[in-house]
Amino acid sequence: MNDRGNASFLWRFFRSTIKGIKVDLLICCGDFQCLRNTQDFDGLACPDKYKHLGTFHKYYSGELVAPVLTIFIGGNHEASSYLQELHYGGWVAPNIYFLGFAGVVRVGGVRIAGMTGIFNGRSYKEGRHERPPYNRDTLRSVYYVRELEVFKLAQLTGHVDLVLSHDWPRGIVRYGDARYLFRKKPFFKAEVEDNTLGSAAAEQLLHKVQPDYWFAAHLHVKFPAVVRHGSPREGQGREGSEVKGVTRFLSLDKCLPHRDFLQLVSVPRPEGQEQGPGAAGGGEGDEVLLEYDVEWLSIVQESHYLLSNSRGHVDMPFETPRVQVEQMASIREALAARGLPGGPLVIPENFAMTAPPPSQMECQGQKSSKPPQSLLPNPQTDEFLAMLGLDHVVTVPCPGFQSRFGGGGGGGGGSGHGEGNGGGDEEGAAAVQDDKYEIDLDAARDDPNEIQLD
Repeated sequence: MNDRGNASFLWRFFRSTIKGIKVDLLICCGDFQCLRNTQDFDGLACPDKYKHLGTFHKYYSGELVAPVLTIFIGGNHEASSYLQELHYGGWVAPNIYFLGFAGVVRVGGVRIAGMTGIFNGRSYKEGRHERPPYNRDTLRSVYYVRELEVFKLAQLTGHVDLVLSHDWPRGIVRYGDARYLFRKKPFFKAEVEDNTLGSAAAEQLLHKVQPDYWFAAHLHVKFPAVVRHGSPREGQGREGSEVKGVTRFLSLDKCLPHRDFLQLVSVPRPEGQEQGPGAAGGGEGDEVLLEYDVEWLSIVQESHYLLSNSRGHVDMPFETPRVQVEQMASIREALAARGLPGGPLVIPENFAMTAPPPSQMECQGQKSSKPPQSLLPNPQTDEFLAMLGLDHVVTVPCPGFQSRFGGGGGGGGGSGHGEGNGGGDEEGAAAVQDDKYEIDLDAARDDPNEIQLD
């Protein structure tokens, strides 16, 4: 689903469509536009005539509450300054969870991975240097996928149920009905023929992770495809699974009347997967819980030294790091020490407003006269970093923050690459494991389906 900031319309349509059907989770694959107030317009990459406050602010302020747990990733039209506060993921409003610039969670035991933004070869190897207030360049580069995010997701082992991206994996069209797509979008044909439609990074991840499902958006057309990988890689597939080594891809249209923007999908809950009480029907009211993925937390912790706030290139290690059992055990202990109801893995419902909701004048269409804001701290990020014992590198700490893990949370950025320490500016291919997954950055084009700001 591709929201485009139409939160109230989306949930009204959702409720009318799923009458009599129990839905555990709503997933949005980008362009969610969680605009808290009109100051967030300064981080929204689109022409001014398309900048409207929408209705998300009503969910942010608590006036309305999302009727079902909602998870989303970012696209290329977002309130970027808000999403940057929650680099590792977090609640943007009660019951609405941002997966982060790259993230993995479990919902009822179903393992969901995702990455925010779209691919651009020029920014792929850069650090996360963008900060509000943005200039003309950083307003766009802030939503470009980085190699580090893909590198981390590529370290996942075992079974992955869903992967979310905004743009399509490059080459996906050959696994679906291309003639149907060209009837709907005839201008895609040339890009498909020269293999430039879609994300090279997402293509790499698709064949590396081999999830059961891959959901995307961006190109404003519904398009399904089935990718048969052959034998699943080691550790993939479940016992008794009828289909192995197959990814079912689906992209949906944008959220407008009479468009195909909503699809009901039934994903079986796995047996034997890590989940807290209630995640598989064992809790009160058959509640489905949103939970951390311990392996992902270990990957975030292990790769934190690669995180950079510099524009310089950051080279990935050629030796693929392996998460150690002892490291995951230590993280489990930290999670259990929180003593949260629902189990040790549950993600706390710790949403906090960090910017004011809009004034009455803003709701009536007048933009705030306040100057553009800088990057704001978010206590959810402080809590996450303190849980893993990590410092702030691309986020900023809350003054006086006190963590339940002891101490005052992360510091100013000692663990990652500091300003100007990006690892060299030389060009090179992405090294995730071996040459099979290299990306030719010289051949990678800008996304022609991105709105131009000129």
